[in-house]
Amino acid sequence: MSAPIEGRSPVRKFLLSAVCAGLFVGLVLADGSGANHQVRTTSFGSSGGNANDITHAFCCGGTLGSLVTKGGTQYILSNNHVLARVDQAAVGEDITQPGLIDNGCSVATVVADFSQAVPLGTQNVDAALAAVRSGLMINTGKILDIGIPCATPGTPRVGLSVAKTGRTTGYTHALLGSITYFAGMLYY
Repeated sequence: MSAPIEGRSPVRKFLLSAVCAGLFVGLVLADGSGANHQVRTTSFGSSGGNANDITHAFCCGGTLGSLVTKGGTQYILSNNHVLARVDQAAVGEDITQPGLIDNGCSVATVVADFSQAVPLGTQNVDAALAAVRSGLMINTGKILDIGIPCATPGTPRVGLSVAKTGRTTGYTHALLGSITYFAGMLYY
């Protein structure tokens, strides 16, 4: 099941999915290897990105975070900087899995179409959606090393055990130390 997001603000949508999926937002932990997250898989928590996120010097990628539904359509929830090319993507751009960075800077399997993003610097969130192409990502929302997230989000609290999985770090876990943490991010 994916978490319904209709009628919620973009920030609330992201936070609900993060709590439900057990993602630890705001702190990067690097105690695991993400190598198995950088190959072709139909699960979330794996490598992916915008097929146009390439220059003459480098190519990019990030984590395809989780599955959400909106109006009966399934979407990949990830970051603006992963799916929307830092506010530069046009609706319909191809989203690949794995990402360019993990496929020799070549387009791999196109699994979704960029749909929308919260503009960076407007709502204290880095979030974007891409409509999943039928049959190319697991429709249960399974996240590598975590499993299927709950349909109803829990309530964050200090001391809550949380986990996340990502393209680079693989599986990481921690205890929530604060629920009011704010971190500033610079995007270049």
